[in-house]
Amino acid sequence: RQPQPPARFRDEPNSFNTSLGLRRSTTMKLTALATLALLVSSSAELSQDNAGNCASDSADTCEATSVGVGENGPSRGVSNSTRSESTGGCVDNHDRCDQWAKNGECGKNQKFMLHHCMKSCAVCGTDIMDKPVDSEPCVDNDERCPRWKEFNQCEKNPGYMLTNCRRSCKTCQTSITSTIDFGIQQLEGGDNAPQVLAVIRDSKKYMRKVMADPRYASVRETCRNGNAKCSIWAAAGDCQDSPIVPLQCGPACQTCDMQNTQLRCPVPEGDSEDVWKPGDLHNMFERITDSTDGSPYAKYNATIISRPYQSGSRAARTWKLGPWFLSFDNFLTDEESARIIAHGERKGFGRSEEVSKKPKPDGSHEILVSAHRTSYNTWCDKACEDDPLIQGVMERIAHLTGIPEPNYESLQVLRYENGQRYGEHADYIPYQKERPCGVRILTLFMYLNDEFEGGETKFRFMHDMKITPKKGKAVLWPNVLNVSPNEEDQLFDHEALPVTEGTKYAANVWLHMRDFKSHVAERCV
Repeated sequence: RQPQPPARFRDEPNSFNTSLGLRRSTTMKLTALATLALLVSSSAELSQDNAGNCASDSADTCEATSVGVGENGPSRGVSNSTRSESTGGCVDNHDRCDQWAKNGECGKNQKFMLHHCMKSCAVCGTDIMDKPVDSEPCVDNDERCPRWKEFNQCEKNPGYMLTNCRRSCKTCQTSITSTIDFGIQQLEGGDNAPQVLAVIRDSKKYMRKVMADPRYASVRETCRNGNAKCSIWAAAGDCQDSPIVPLQCGPACQTCDMQNTQLRCPVPEGDSEDVWKPGDLHNMFERITDSTDGSPYAKYNATIISRPYQSGSRAARTWKLGPWFLSFDNFLTDEESARIIAHGERKGFGRSEEVSKKPKPDGSHEILVSAHRTSYNTWCDKACEDDPLIQGVMERIAHLTGIPEPNYESLQVLRYENGQRYGEHADYIPYQKERPCGVRILTLFMYLNDEFEGGETKFRFMHDMKITPKKGKAVLWPNVLNVSPNEEDQLFDHEALPVTEGTKYAANVWLHMRDFKSHVAERCV
Protein backbone atom coordinates (compact mmCIF):
# COMPACT_ATOMS: atom_id res chain seq x y z
CA ARG A 1 0.00 0.00 0.00
CA GLN A 2 1.40 3.36 -1.02
CA PRO A 3 1.47 6.06 1.70
CA GLN A 4 -1.28 8.65 1.86
CA PRO A 5 -0.69 12.35 2.60
CA PRO A 6 -2.29 13.97 5.63
CA ALA A 7 -6.02 14.22 5.04
CA ARG A 8 -6.02 17.98 5.26
CA PHE A 9 -3.74 18.15 2.19
CA ARG A 10 -5.26 15.34 0.12
CA ASP A 11 -7.12 16.21 -3.07
CA GLU A 12 -7.52 12.97 -4.99
CA PRO A 13 -7.26 9.45 -3.57
CA ASN A 14 -4.63 8.57 -6.14
CA SER A 15 -2.38 11.58 -5.53
CA PHE A 16 0.25 9.49 -3.78
CA ASN A 17 -0.62 6.13 -5.36
CA THR A 18 2.16 6.46 -7.88
CA SER A 19 3.78 3.21 -8.88
CA LEU A 20 7.52 2.81 -9.21
CA GLY A 21 7.00 2.38 -12.92
CA LEU A 22 5.31 5.74 -13.17
CA ARG A 23 8.17 7.38 -11.29
CA ARG A 24 10.54 6.17 -13.97
CA SER A 25 8.52 7.96 -16.61
CA THR A 26 9.51 11.62 -16.83
CA THR A 27 6.17 12.70 -18.18
CA MET A 28 4.14 10.81 -15.60
CA LYS A 29 6.40 12.02 -12.81
CA LEU A 30 5.83 15.64 -13.76
CA THR A 31 2.10 14.95 -13.84
CA ALA A 32 2.19 13.44 -10.37
CA LEU A 33 4.15 16.35 -8.97
CA ALA A 34 1.74 18.80 -10.54
CA THR A 35 -1.10 16.94 -8.83
CA LEU A 36 0.72 17.23 -5.51
CA ALA A 37 0.84 20.99 -5.92
CA LEU A 38 -2.98 20.99 -5.99
CA LEU A 39 -3.53 19.03 -2.77
CA VAL A 40 -6.34 20.48 -0.66
CA SER A 41 -8.51 19.37 2.21
CA SER A 42 -10.82 16.43 1.45
CA SER A 43 -12.80 17.04 4.61
CA ALA A 44 -14.18 20.40 3.51
CA GLU A 45 -16.01 21.72 0.50
CA LEU A 46 -13.93 24.53 -0.99
CA SER A 47 -15.04 27.14 -3.44
CA GLN A 48 -13.68 30.41 -4.82
CA ASP A 49 -15.21 33.66 -5.84
CA ASN A 50 -14.33 35.44 -9.06
CA ALA A 51 -11.36 37.16 -7.43
CA GLY A 52 -9.83 33.85 -6.43
CA ASN A 53 -10.60 34.31 -2.72
CA CYS A 54 -11.27 31.35 -0.49
CA ALA A 55 -15.03 31.18 0.13
CA SER A 56 -15.06 28.18 2.45
CA ASP A 57 -16.41 28.50 5.98
CA SER A 58 -15.16 25.12 7.12
CA ALA A 59 -11.53 25.14 6.00
CA ASP A 60 -8.74 27.65 6.08
CA THR A 61 -7.01 26.67 2.86
CA CYS A 62 -8.08 26.87 -0.74
CA GLU A 63 -6.48 26.25 -4.07
CA ALA A 64 -6.08 29.04 -6.61
CA THR A 65 -3.68 30.08 -9.29
CA SER A 66 -1.62 33.06 -8.17
CA VAL A 67 -0.62 36.08 -10.18
CA GLY A 68 3.10 36.78 -10.67
CA VAL A 69 4.15 39.84 -8.69
CA GLY A 70 7.86 39.91 -9.40
CA GLU A 71 10.32 40.78 -6.67
CA ASN A 72 7.65 42.16 -4.35
CA GLY A 73 5.87 38.87 -3.83
CA PRO A 74 5.29 35.32 -5.02
CA SER A 75 5.80 34.34 -8.61
CA ARG A 76 3.35 32.24 -10.58
CA GLY A 77 2.47 28.93 -9.06
CA VAL A 78 -0.23 26.83 -7.47
CA SER A 79 0.22 25.25 -4.09
CA ASN A 80 -1.40 24.98 -0.71
CA SER A 81 -0.67 25.80 2.88
CA THR A 82 -2.37 25.69 6.23
CA ARG A 83 -2.96 28.97 8.00
CA SER A 84 -3.50 29.49 11.69
CA GLU A 85 -5.50 32.19 13.40
CA SER A 86 -3.22 31.94 16.43
CA THR A 87 -0.43 34.21 15.27
CA GLY A 88 1.39 34.77 18.53
CA GLY A 89 2.14 38.37 17.61
CA CYS A 90 3.50 37.60 14.13
CA VAL A 91 3.31 40.25 11.45
CA ASP A 92 3.18 40.34 7.67
CA ASN A 93 5.47 42.67 5.77
CA HIS A 94 3.16 43.09 2.78
CA ASP A 95 -0.52 43.93 2.62
CA ARG A 96 -1.17 41.15 0.07
CA CYS A 97 0.23 38.37 2.26
CA ASP A 98 -3.22 37.18 3.30
CA GLN A 99 -4.40 36.74 -0.29
CA TRP A 100 -1.15 35.09 -1.35
CA ALA A 101 -1.45 32.63 1.54
CA LYS A 102 -5.04 31.82 0.53
CA ASN A 103 -3.78 31.17 -2.97
CA GLY A 104 -1.30 28.62 -1.68
CA GLU A 105 1.89 30.62 -2.03
CA CYS A 106 3.23 29.72 1.43
CA GLY A 107 4.19 26.37 0.01
CA LYS A 108 4.95 27.23 -3.58
CA ASN A 109 7.11 30.26 -2.82
CA GLN A 110 8.50 29.38 0.57
CA LYS A 111 11.64 31.53 0.37
CA PHE A 112 9.65 34.75 0.02
CA MET A 113 6.50 33.87 1.94
CA LEU A 114 8.01 32.34 5.08
CA HIS A 115 10.24 35.39 5.43
CA HIS A 116 7.80 38.17 4.61
CA CYS A 117 4.33 36.71 5.32
CA MET A 118 4.94 34.91 8.60
CA LYS A 119 1.53 35.69 10.06
CA SER A 120 -0.45 34.52 7.05
CA CYS A 121 1.70 31.40 6.64
CA ALA A 122 1.52 30.66 10.38
CA VAL A 123 5.21 29.88 10.76
CA CYS A 124 5.87 32.07 13.78
CA GLY A 125 4.18 31.69 17.10
CA THR A 126 4.21 27.92 16.55
CA ASP A 127 6.02 25.26 18.48
CA ILE A 128 8.50 24.95 15.63
CA MET A 129 10.17 28.19 16.64
CA ASP A 130 9.32 28.57 20.32
CA LYS A 131 9.79 25.10 21.75
CA PRO A 132 12.78 24.61 24.13
CA VAL A 133 15.65 22.72 22.57
CA ASP A 134 15.20 19.43 24.35
CA SER A 135 11.44 19.55 25.00
CA GLU A 136 10.72 16.52 22.81
CA PRO A 137 12.66 13.93 20.81
CA CYS A 138 13.47 14.50 17.18
CA VAL A 139 10.94 12.14 15.60
CA ASP A 140 8.29 11.97 12.90
CA ASN A 141 4.72 11.67 14.12
CA ASP A 142 3.74 9.57 11.11
CA GLU A 143 5.67 6.67 9.58
CA ARG A 144 4.83 8.02 6.14
CA CYS A 145 6.77 11.28 6.68
CA PRO A 146 9.92 10.15 4.81
CA ARG A 147 7.79 9.26 1.80
CA TRP A 148 5.95 12.59 1.89
CA LYS A 149 9.29 14.38 2.08
CA GLU A 150 10.30 12.70 -1.20
CA PHE A 151 7.29 14.39 -2.78
CA ASN A 152 8.46 17.82 -1.50
CA GLN A 153 5.69 18.08 1.09
CA CYS A 154 8.05 19.82 3.56
CA GLU A 155 8.08 22.78 1.19
CA LYS A 156 4.57 22.49 -0.21
CA ASN A 157 2.74 21.88 3.06
CA PRO A 158 4.89 23.46 5.79
CA GLY A 159 1.99 24.05 8.18
CA TYR A 160 1.63 20.30 8.78
CA MET A 161 4.96 18.80 7.77
CA LEU A 162 7.35 21.06 9.68
CA THR A 163 5.54 20.26 12.92
CA ASN A 164 4.58 16.60 12.47
CA CYS A 165 7.47 15.37 10.32
CA ARG A 166 10.27 17.18 12.12
CA ARG A 167 12.89 14.47 11.60
CA SER A 168 12.27 14.09 7.88
CA CYS A 169 12.01 17.84 7.29
CA LYS A 170 15.01 18.52 9.56
CA THR A 171 13.25 21.06 11.76
CA CYS A 172 14.36 19.60 15.08
CA GLN A 173 15.64 22.24 17.45
CA THR A 174 19.10 20.69 17.60
CA SER A 175 19.49 21.43 13.90
CA ILE A 176 20.00 24.93 12.61
CA THR A 177 17.75 24.18 9.63
CA SER A 178 14.16 25.37 10.16
CA THR A 179 11.39 27.14 8.33
CA ILE A 180 13.75 30.09 7.97
CA ASP A 181 17.14 29.27 6.51
CA PHE A 182 19.88 31.42 7.97
CA GLY A 183 23.12 29.86 6.91
CA ILE A 184 25.35 26.84 7.25
CA GLN A 185 24.11 24.04 9.51
CA GLN A 186 25.76 24.41 12.89
CA LEU A 187 27.96 22.00 14.80
CA GLU A 188 26.53 21.25 18.24
CA GLY A 189 29.64 21.85 20.31
CA GLY A 190 30.71 18.56 21.93
CA ASP A 191 31.37 19.15 25.64
CA ASN A 192 29.90 22.63 25.32
CA ALA A 193 26.71 21.35 23.67
CA PRO A 194 24.15 22.80 26.14
CA GLN A 195 25.49 26.32 25.71
CA VAL A 196 25.76 25.92 21.94
CA LEU A 197 22.22 24.58 21.64
CA ALA A 198 21.01 27.53 23.69
CA VAL A 199 22.71 29.85 21.18
CA ILE A 200 20.99 28.02 18.33
CA ARG A 201 17.60 28.34 20.02
CA ASP A 202 18.16 32.03 20.71
CA SER A 203 19.34 32.54 17.13
CA LYS A 204 16.02 31.23 15.85
CA LYS A 205 14.06 33.57 18.07
CA TYR A 206 16.28 36.46 17.01
CA MET A 207 15.83 35.66 13.31
CA ARG A 208 12.06 35.73 13.78
CA LYS A 209 12.48 39.35 14.81
CA VAL A 210 14.80 40.07 11.90
CA MET A 211 12.31 38.66 9.41
CA ALA A 212 9.44 40.69 10.86
CA ASP A 213 11.07 44.02 11.76
CA PRO A 214 11.16 46.56 8.88
CA ARG A 215 14.46 47.93 10.21
CA TYR A 216 16.17 44.76 9.03
CA ALA A 217 14.71 44.83 5.51
CA SER A 218 18.08 45.41 3.83
CA VAL A 219 19.80 42.45 5.52
CA ARG A 220 17.10 39.77 5.69
CA GLU A 221 18.48 37.93 2.70
CA THR A 222 22.15 38.37 3.61
CA CYS A 223 22.33 37.87 7.38
CA ARG A 224 23.51 34.27 7.57
CA ASN A 225 25.86 32.13 9.60
CA GLY A 226 28.85 31.78 7.30
CA ASN A 227 30.63 29.06 9.26
CA ALA A 228 29.52 25.80 10.87
CA LYS A 229 31.22 26.89 14.10
CA CYS A 230 29.35 30.19 14.48
CA SER A 231 27.23 28.98 17.39
CA ILE A 232 30.28 27.44 19.07
CA TRP A 233 32.14 30.74 18.76
CA ALA A 234 29.14 32.66 20.08
CA ALA A 235 28.88 30.36 23.10
CA ALA A 236 32.59 30.94 23.78
CA GLY A 237 32.18 34.72 23.79
CA ASP A 238 33.88 35.39 20.45
CA CYS A 239 31.05 37.65 19.32
CA GLN A 240 32.32 40.19 21.85
CA ASP A 241 36.05 39.46 21.52
CA SER A 242 36.50 39.30 17.74
CA PRO A 243 35.78 42.01 15.16
CA ILE A 244 35.22 39.39 12.45
CA VAL A 245 32.87 36.87 14.10
CA PRO A 246 29.89 39.28 14.41
CA LEU A 247 30.11 39.94 10.67
CA GLN A 248 30.45 36.29 9.69
CA CYS A 249 27.92 34.97 12.21
CA GLY A 250 25.05 37.47 12.33
CA PRO A 251 22.32 35.06 13.53
CA ALA A 252 24.49 33.39 16.18
CA CYS A 253 25.85 36.73 17.45
CA GLN A 254 22.50 38.51 16.93
CA THR A 255 24.31 41.19 14.95
CA CYS A 256 22.36 41.36 11.70
CA ASP A 257 22.39 45.14 11.99
CA MET A 258 26.16 44.96 11.45
CA GLN A 259 25.59 43.34 8.06
CA ASN A 260 24.45 46.70 6.69
CA THR A 261 27.60 48.61 5.81
CA GLN A 262 25.91 52.02 5.96
CA LEU A 263 24.68 51.39 9.51
CA ARG A 264 27.88 49.74 10.71
CA CYS A 265 30.33 52.16 9.11
CA PRO A 266 29.06 55.72 9.58
CA VAL A 267 30.85 58.51 7.71
CA PRO A 268 32.15 61.40 9.85
CA GLU A 269 29.94 64.46 9.65
CA GLY A 270 31.31 67.46 7.80
CA ASP A 271 34.92 67.62 6.62
CA SER A 272 36.71 67.97 9.94
CA GLU A 273 38.61 64.69 9.40
CA ASP A 274 39.35 65.28 5.69
CA VAL A 275 43.06 65.67 4.98
CA TRP A 276 42.31 67.93 2.00
CA LYS A 277 39.99 70.89 1.63
CA PRO A 278 39.33 72.57 -1.75
CA GLY A 279 42.61 73.98 -3.07
CA ASP A 280 44.91 71.75 -0.98
CA LEU A 281 45.68 69.43 -3.91
CA HIS A 282 47.18 72.31 -5.90
CA ASN A 283 49.07 73.59 -2.86
CA MET A 284 50.68 70.18 -2.29
CA PHE A 285 51.93 69.87 -5.87
CA GLU A 286 53.22 73.44 -5.85
CA ARG A 287 55.16 72.62 -2.69
CA ILE A 288 56.61 69.39 -4.10
CA THR A 289 57.82 71.13 -7.28
CA ASP A 290 59.49 73.98 -5.41
CA SER A 291 63.13 73.60 -6.47
CA THR A 292 64.44 76.81 -4.96
CA ASP A 293 67.49 76.70 -2.72
CA GLY A 294 66.61 75.54 0.76
CA SER A 295 63.39 73.82 -0.26
CA PRO A 296 63.03 70.49 1.61
CA TYR A 297 61.47 69.04 -1.55
CA ALA A 298 64.26 69.89 -3.99
CA LYS A 299 65.98 66.58 -3.17
CA TYR A 300 63.15 64.65 -4.82
CA ASN A 301 63.99 66.25 -8.18
CA ALA A 302 60.39 66.14 -9.38
CA THR A 303 59.71 66.28 -13.11
CA ILE A 304 56.44 67.92 -14.13
CA ILE A 305 54.64 65.77 -16.71
CA SER A 306 51.59 68.04 -16.71
CA ARG A 307 50.19 70.82 -14.59
CA PRO A 308 47.46 73.47 -14.69
CA TYR A 309 48.15 76.71 -16.53
CA GLN A 310 50.79 78.89 -14.88
CA SER A 311 50.96 82.57 -15.79
CA GLY A 312 54.21 83.59 -17.49
CA SER A 313 55.45 80.03 -18.04
CA ARG A 314 54.59 79.61 -21.72
CA ALA A 315 58.06 80.31 -23.15
CA ALA A 316 59.94 77.92 -20.89
CA ARG A 317 57.25 75.28 -20.62
CA THR A 318 58.45 71.69 -20.98
CA TRP A 319 55.34 70.07 -19.58
CA LYS A 320 51.86 69.48 -20.96
CA LEU A 321 48.84 71.47 -19.91
CA GLY A 322 46.46 69.51 -17.70
CA PRO A 323 46.03 68.24 -14.14
CA TRP A 324 49.05 67.84 -11.91
CA PHE A 325 51.16 64.78 -12.81
CA LEU A 326 54.73 64.25 -11.57
CA SER A 327 57.55 61.75 -11.97
CA PHE A 328 60.64 61.08 -9.83
CA ASP A 329 63.47 59.27 -11.63
CA ASN A 330 65.29 58.04 -8.52
CA PHE A 331 62.60 57.77 -5.89
CA LEU A 332 63.79 54.30 -4.80
CA THR A 333 67.32 52.99 -4.39
CA ASP A 334 68.29 49.70 -6.02
CA GLU A 335 68.37 48.10 -2.57
CA GLU A 336 64.85 49.31 -1.75
CA SER A 337 63.50 48.06 -5.08
CA ALA A 338 65.08 44.64 -4.57
CA ARG A 339 63.78 44.43 -0.99
CA ILE A 340 60.20 45.15 -2.03
CA ILE A 341 60.41 42.41 -4.68
CA ALA A 342 61.88 40.00 -2.10
CA HIS A 343 59.03 40.65 0.33
CA GLY A 344 56.54 40.03 -2.46
CA GLU A 345 58.11 36.70 -3.39
CA ARG A 346 58.35 35.67 0.26
CA LYS A 347 54.69 36.46 0.89
CA GLY A 348 53.60 34.84 -2.36
CA PHE A 349 51.70 36.29 -5.30
CA GLY A 350 48.10 35.51 -6.22
CA ARG A 351 45.85 36.46 -9.09
CA SER A 352 44.99 40.17 -8.97
CA GLU A 353 41.35 41.02 -8.24
CA GLU A 354 38.93 43.88 -8.81
CA VAL A 355 36.06 45.36 -6.80
CA SER A 356 32.57 45.06 -8.28
CA LYS A 357 30.80 48.32 -9.04
CA LYS A 358 27.34 47.09 -8.06
CA PRO A 359 26.76 46.82 -4.30
CA LYS A 360 25.20 43.81 -2.63
CA PRO A 361 22.00 44.32 -0.58
CA ASP A 362 24.03 44.89 2.59
CA GLY A 363 26.08 47.65 0.94
CA SER A 364 29.29 45.65 0.54
CA HIS A 365 30.96 44.89 -2.79
CA GLU A 366 32.14 41.61 -4.26
CA ILE A 367 35.79 40.96 -5.09
CA LEU A 368 36.11 39.61 -8.62
CA VAL A 369 38.72 37.92 -10.81
CA SER A 370 38.38 38.94 -14.45
CA ALA A 371 40.15 38.88 -17.82
CA HIS A 372 40.36 42.65 -17.52
CA ARG A 373 43.17 42.25 -14.97
CA THR A 374 45.53 39.32 -15.44
CA SER A 375 48.55 40.22 -13.29
CA TYR A 376 49.59 38.82 -9.92
CA ASN A 377 49.73 40.82 -6.70
CA THR A 378 50.35 40.64 -2.97
CA TRP A 379 50.34 43.04 -0.04
CA CYS A 380 53.00 44.15 2.40
CA ASP A 381 52.48 42.16 5.62
CA LYS A 382 53.79 42.83 9.14
CA ALA A 383 57.26 41.48 8.39
CA CYS A 384 57.39 43.78 5.39
CA GLU A 385 56.07 46.80 7.30
CA ASP A 386 58.58 46.24 10.12
CA ASP A 387 61.52 46.20 7.69
CA PRO A 388 63.55 49.42 8.23
CA LEU A 389 64.09 49.81 4.49
CA ILE A 390 60.35 49.66 3.81
CA GLN A 391 59.66 52.02 6.70
CA GLY A 392 62.07 54.47 5.11
CA VAL A 393 60.11 54.36 1.84
CA MET A 394 56.80 54.97 3.61
CA GLU A 395 58.25 57.88 5.60
CA ARG A 396 59.51 59.37 2.35
CA ILE A 397 56.00 59.23 0.88
CA ALA A 398 54.58 60.89 4.00
CA HIS A 399 57.16 63.67 3.83
CA LEU A 400 56.61 64.17 0.10
CA THR A 401 52.81 64.42 0.29
CA GLY A 402 52.22 65.67 3.82
CA ILE A 403 49.55 62.99 4.24
CA PRO A 404 49.85 60.81 7.39
CA GLU A 405 50.51 57.07 7.06
CA PRO A 406 47.22 55.96 8.71
CA ASN A 407 45.55 57.21 5.52
CA TYR A 408 47.54 54.75 3.37
CA GLU A 409 46.50 51.35 2.11
CA SER A 410 49.17 48.69 2.53
CA LEU A 411 51.93 48.69 -0.03
CA GLN A 412 50.77 46.59 -3.00
CA VAL A 413 53.42 44.60 -4.88
CA LEU A 414 52.66 43.63 -8.49
CA ARG A 415 54.12 41.06 -10.89
CA TYR A 416 53.34 41.05 -14.60
CA GLU A 417 54.51 38.09 -16.64
CA ASN A 418 54.64 37.78 -20.41
CA GLY A 419 51.29 38.82 -21.91
CA GLN A 420 49.74 39.98 -18.64
CA ARG A 421 47.99 43.34 -18.44
CA TYR A 422 45.50 45.49 -16.57
CA GLY A 423 42.89 47.08 -18.81
CA GLU A 424 41.86 50.70 -18.53
CA HIS A 425 40.58 51.53 -15.07
CA ALA A 426 40.43 54.21 -12.40
CA ASP A 427 41.98 53.95 -8.95
CA TYR A 428 39.14 56.07 -7.56
CA ILE A 429 36.38 53.95 -5.97
CA PRO A 430 33.07 55.90 -5.88
CA TYR A 431 31.40 54.01 -3.03
CA GLN A 432 34.24 54.97 -0.68
CA LYS A 433 32.73 58.44 -0.45
CA GLU A 434 30.26 56.70 1.87
CA ARG A 435 32.96 54.95 3.90
CA PRO A 436 34.82 56.29 6.95
CA CYS A 437 38.15 56.12 5.07
CA GLY A 438 37.01 58.37 2.24
CA VAL A 439 38.15 58.06 -1.37
CA ARG A 440 41.61 57.44 -2.80
CA ILE A 441 42.94 60.94 -3.39
CA LEU A 442 46.46 60.06 -4.61
CA THR A 443 48.30 57.22 -6.30
CA LEU A 444 52.08 56.78 -6.00
CA PHE A 445 53.26 54.14 -8.47
CA MET A 446 56.83 52.76 -8.36
CA TYR A 447 58.71 50.67 -10.93
CA LEU A 448 60.97 48.08 -9.31
CA ASN A 449 62.87 46.75 -12.35
CA ASP A 450 63.31 47.38 -16.06
CA GLU A 451 64.65 44.05 -17.40
CA PHE A 452 61.58 43.42 -19.56
CA GLU A 453 59.85 44.67 -22.70
CA GLY A 454 56.46 46.37 -22.87
CA GLY A 455 54.52 47.04 -19.69
CA GLU A 456 54.15 50.81 -20.13
CA THR A 457 51.49 52.67 -18.16
CA LYS A 458 49.17 54.45 -20.58
CA PHE A 459 46.95 57.45 -19.82
CA ARG A 460 44.55 57.78 -22.74
CA PHE A 461 42.94 61.02 -21.61
CA MET A 462 46.24 62.65 -20.67
CA HIS A 463 47.46 63.32 -24.21
CA ASP A 464 47.63 59.54 -24.75
CA MET A 465 50.94 59.50 -22.90
CA LYS A 466 52.83 56.36 -21.95
CA ILE A 467 55.12 56.12 -18.93
CA THR A 468 58.11 53.90 -19.70
CA PRO A 469 59.13 51.78 -16.69
CA LYS A 470 62.56 52.50 -15.19
CA LYS A 471 63.98 50.89 -12.09
CA GLY A 472 63.55 53.17 -9.06
CA LYS A 473 61.21 55.57 -10.88
CA ALA A 474 57.92 56.73 -9.32
CA VAL A 475 54.97 58.68 -10.68
CA LEU A 476 52.42 60.60 -8.61
CA TRP A 477 48.94 61.62 -9.73
CA PRO A 478 45.70 62.77 -8.07
CA ASN A 479 42.48 60.80 -8.42
CA VAL A 480 40.30 63.75 -7.41
CA LEU A 481 39.64 67.37 -8.37
CA ASN A 482 41.39 70.32 -6.75
CA VAL A 483 38.16 72.31 -6.29
CA SER A 484 36.18 69.30 -5.07
CA PRO A 485 38.59 66.75 -3.57
CA ASN A 486 35.96 64.07 -2.96
CA GLU A 487 35.01 63.94 -6.65
CA GLU A 488 36.81 61.87 -9.29
CA ASP A 489 39.18 63.32 -11.87
CA GLN A 490 38.30 61.04 -14.78
CA LEU A 491 41.31 62.12 -16.83
CA PHE A 492 43.49 59.69 -14.88
CA ASP A 493 41.92 56.48 -16.14
CA HIS A 494 44.93 54.37 -17.11
CA GLU A 495 46.02 50.89 -18.16
CA ALA A 496 49.05 48.65 -17.75
CA LEU A 497 49.98 47.56 -21.25
CA PRO A 498 50.95 43.90 -21.75
CA VAL A 499 54.47 42.75 -20.98
CA THR A 500 55.90 41.35 -24.20
CA GLU A 501 59.05 39.77 -22.78
CA GLY A 502 60.36 39.11 -19.27
CA THR A 503 58.75 39.87 -15.91
CA LYS A 504 57.76 43.32 -14.66
CA TYR A 505 57.70 44.20 -10.96
CA ALA A 506 56.02 47.30 -9.58
CA ALA A 507 54.48 48.60 -6.37
CA ASN A 508 51.99 51.26 -5.44
CA VAL A 509 50.46 53.04 -2.47
CA TRP A 510 46.95 54.53 -2.45
CA LEU A 511 46.40 57.49 -0.13
CA HIS A 512 42.93 58.21 1.26
CA MET A 513 41.04 61.30 2.35
CA ARG A 514 40.73 59.96 5.91
CA ASP A 515 42.19 57.29 8.18
CA PHE A 516 42.17 53.98 6.29
CA LYS A 517 44.10 51.57 8.50
CA SER A 518 41.82 51.90 11.55
CA HIS A 519 38.81 50.70 9.56
CA VAL A 520 40.29 47.64 7.83
CA ALA A 521 39.55 45.21 10.69
CA GLU A 522 35.97 46.52 10.85
CA ARG A 523 35.53 45.87 7.11
CA CYS A 524 34.51 49.47 6.64
CA VAL A 525 36.72 50.25 3.67
